Amino acid sequence: MQKKIVHIFGLGIILFLLFISGPVAEAQFGINNNAFKIDVIPKIPGANEQVTITIQSFGTDLNRANISWYINGELTQSGIGLRSFEFTTGNVGSRNDVEMVAQTVEGNFLTQDFSFIPSNVDLVWEALTYTPPFYKGRAVYTYGAPVKVVALPDLRVSGRPLNPEELFYEWKIGNKNIPSATGYGKQVYFVREEDTLNGPMTIGVTVSDRNKDLVAEKKIVLAPASPELYFYRFDPLLKTQYERAYSSGATFNTPEFTLVASPYFFPTQDKKDSSLTYRWSVNGEGVAPQTSDPSLITLRPERGVSGRATLVLDVSHPANIFSRVRRNMTLTFDGNTQTEQSFFPQ
Repeated sequence: MQKKIVHIFGLGIILFLLFISGPVAEAQFGINNNAFKIDVIPKIPGANEQVTITIQSFGTDLNRANISWYINGELTQSGIGLRSFEFTTGNVGSRNDVEMVAQTVEGNFLTQDFSFIPSNVDLVWEALTYTPPFYKGRAVYTYGAPVKVVALPDLRVSGRPLNPEELFYEWKIGNKNIPSATGYGKQVYFVREEDTLNGPMTIGVTVSDRNKDLVAEKKIVLAPASPELYFYRFDPLLKTQYERAYSSGATFNTPEFTLVASPYFFPTQDKKDSSLTYRWSVNGEGVAPQTSDPSLITLRPERGVSGRATLVLDVSHPANIFSRVRRNMTLTFDGNTQTEQSFFPQ
């Protein structure tokens, strides 16, 4: 008897046209020149994930064959025409040996072996966009902003995790391979800015050991958001009062006051970056910001005079047409009151 044993390592692959051929050692086993088509879904299953194996023969009708499926030598399922088999993988690094034995109506026996050793990989990403100090949220990805993606693989041999630096990484954007990001130890991938201009993007990685006995893959989809702009009160002693974001307007009664603009999620790490352009205006007339920090503007209403003014700020990134935000705010100067009233976003 000659038996073709197909090993499907790691997280699974799809196999087509696997041939059993050669002389038959025992008359009751094997069919000469028999071709198989084998589908494994998902192609790369992870740990504790359901797997479906479907087998088809072009040399005999398996729908009429008595087919038995074994896991680690133990009979799990048996029946006529049982060409599909489902099971659940174990934990990372555990091994499941699956065997299919089919007795055809001609009285012959066909066998096929599979081995599954599940591995996992997670992807974590960080948008390299601006957020102010002590911001509790996450920097989001915006059009044209660079993104850092890190693969965290978990591939094990006999329970021992393999060194991530010794694994092979293959990165993709959509269906496009990234040759510059392919190779051993390439655990970190920086998405190019030009790749982030086309809306939602799918980033994927396949991680394997040297012999591809262990394989893991992961995909994530990043949907771009839009930059945002908020105003805050700035105090020389207390600095930026981030707990108080102004929305549509505010009332002031001080001889002068300073506002600071915070351009959330722009493709920069510093709001004072020279690549950002700040254009301030009051009632349609341009106002010069502070020289040392263009995100700051100091206004001095006339003492004892009440009135209103419309403050407008345009923030843009000349190299990125998508990074532009305009915000208006109505300023009320009340010379008769001693309190400051603000309106905050809900």
